[in-house]
Amino acid sequence: MLATMDRRPWALAALAALGGTLLLCGLLPLAASPELIELLIAQGDTRLALGLALVFAGALLIFRVLLRHRPLPEEQVDEMVSTPPPPASAQREAEPARGSYLR
Repeated sequence: MLATMDRRPWALAALAALGGTLLLCGLLPLAASPELIELLIAQGDTRLALGLALVFAGALLIFRVLLRHRPLPEEQVDEMVSTPPPPASAQREAEPARGSYLR
């Protein structure tokens, strides 16, 4: 499951942003004063929807940055060990032979 989410970081960020936005929408009526709620109602549906979309977009960007995969030092060592060195014959073929230049 985690390997799938590593391949799709925007999906994980979108789920986290959706959860954060819904949490904010549920927390606002409980914690805000009645005057603030009346002010939000007076703004109208269009402005509330735009504000909600901006909160979601901001949370999406923040979670995408926070949830990016940073390779651990152990993973870098594993990658270095898992790639074998090229054979010696391939190295000799890549080097030009000495003394074979025409003058």
